[in-house]
Amino acid sequence: MASTTQAEPPSLAMVAKNAPAMAMDAKLMVATDRGDCQRLKDKLNREDISTMVIVMTSNQAPAVKPSPACMHPLLLAAACNGDREKLDLLLNRNLAKLRSSDDVEEGANMQAPSAASLLEDVTVAGDTMLHVVAANGDDDNFKECATFIKDMAKHLLSKQNNKGDTPLHCAARTAKSQMVSHLIDLARSEYGDNIVKDLLRKENESKETVLHDAVRVGDNYLVEVLLTADSELARFPEKGSSPLYLAVMLEKEVIAQTLYDKSKDNDLSYLGPNEQNALHAAVLRSGALTKMLLLWKKDLAKDKDENGSTPLHFAAAALSVQRWLRSAVCPQLQQVFDANPDALYQSDRNGLFPIHVAASVGESLNVAMFVKRCPSSAGLRDAKGRTFLHVAVEKKEVGVVNYACGNRSLAWILNMQDNDGNTALHLAVQSGSLSMFSALLGRRELGCLKNSESRICYALFNAGAKNGVSRRDHMIEKYKDIHRVKSDDDTKELDDLKDSTQTLSIGSVLIATVTFGATFALPGGYIQDDHPNGGTPTLAGSYAFDAFMVANTLAFICSTIATVGFMHSGIPMLPLH
Repeated sequence: MASTTQAEPPSLAMVAKNAPAMAMDAKLMVATDRGDCQRLKDKLNREDISTMVIVMTSNQAPAVKPSPACMHPLLLAAACNGDREKLDLLLNRNLAKLRSSDDVEEGANMQAPSAASLLEDVTVAGDTMLHVVAANGDDDNFKECATFIKDMAKHLLSKQNNKGDTPLHCAARTAKSQMVSHLIDLARSEYGDNIVKDLLRKENESKETVLHDAVRVGDNYLVEVLLTADSELARFPEKGSSPLYLAVMLEKEVIAQTLYDKSKDNDLSYLGPNEQNALHAAVLRSGALTKMLLLWKKDLAKDKDENGSTPLHFAAAALSVQRWLRSAVCPQLQQVFDANPDALYQSDRNGLFPIHVAASVGESLNVAMFVKRCPSSAGLRDAKGRTFLHVAVEKKEVGVVNYACGNRSLAWILNMQDNDGNTALHLAVQSGSLSMFSALLGRRELGCLKNSESRICYALFNAGAKNGVSRRDHMIEKYKDIHRVKSDDDTKELDDLKDSTQTLSIGSVLIATVTFGATFALPGGYIQDDHPNGGTPTLAGSYAFDAFMVANTLAFICSTIATVGFMHSGIPMLPLH
């Protein structure tokens, strides 16, 4: 609630009753919300007659953002259908009268709009009439409509909709190559070649030119039309994804070749998002695209993206291919490596080399190729001091670990330590990964103990592993939470134990119930009482019956013992250990 001694003309004032006629200083108090209004009322009740209180309120509605004139449905229908005569009729005669009559019905005193003003109307997407015509057809009727609209409002050739698209974008996006050519001719006849180039290079909100749309729809002829009109168009935008990068992403090899051949002096942009180039995308697509790009510009293999990754980092994670039922390294990996072998010794911003990337995704063939071509690369360490073997163990890639442990030439890296002093075997033991441990130890069968930790401990003991020099209490304190389970977190473990015992008890109880019932419902039934030995089992004395009874009795005894054991272990009062 604001207060001031300067009186301003109020929109709505309420003066206190019984105000004296003598001159006095006016005190203006303005209420800005309901709370202030209530405070003013209370103050008015408390103040004496010598005080003047003025309450100001505002009934003004919040400003509404004016919306552009919406295109009349009759005009929109004529544009979508390419009806030149109907457009002429509506723009110059009938529609003007219709709009004028609508305004009169709404109480507006306005003059009938002109045809030029009607052409400024847009759809809810911001499309002008020329956008609509360009997107819906490219036969003679639509071309005549485009010419008619251009003659009445030539500036619509470069008009952008809400997403920044020009009529050329709309025509290219729907693969209307004849309409694109026609719009280019209209712009050239009206403005000249320089303005045509500016129009073709105009970017929408996605930072894409009309050439991007032609590439995306896969129309090679349309790409040729655009590059004929502007042979430098493939160089734009100067920042952002290039048309060539888009062609490689979509694996449109023919269009990529056209972009290169039709560009002036074969000069075009190779840029992609995140500081990548087209080769980053090609190595994940095909060997043909990779070979093509390296033939055009070999230095692409040296570029890094925003994460410091070279194309070789990308190729290192590429999947191996199947050739005659035998796996082989993908050809793009070999091509990129041959173009820039030094990239194998370039790390990204996380300190990872291409061999680490290959190991992290389990591509043992790629790792083997790196080691074969550059044996010293096996000892490369990342920012954490890890070799590719450390990374493979952490990612649980058994194939890479088996390769490293089965290759005698790599024996020198098996005991290499990371920055924390851990070898690959340390990491396998810490993670409790039996498969990793078995691969590193070179043993496939480690007994039938109950869990991975027990099997690992049993194998290390049999292998003659030596204990470290440390007090036992210190070691327990240091490693008690190695698997993220606090030693004092008994409550959660008790809940897990209770749930597991309930589940297992169901099976043992069912067995006990069935075996107990089988004692009274024996197979074969009983001899009738009016016969000799009445009431005895029919099959009594046979070998099969005796075996059944022994087995049934043992099953009942064992299941009963198991049930009692489960009940005992699930009691919360029982110590957890």
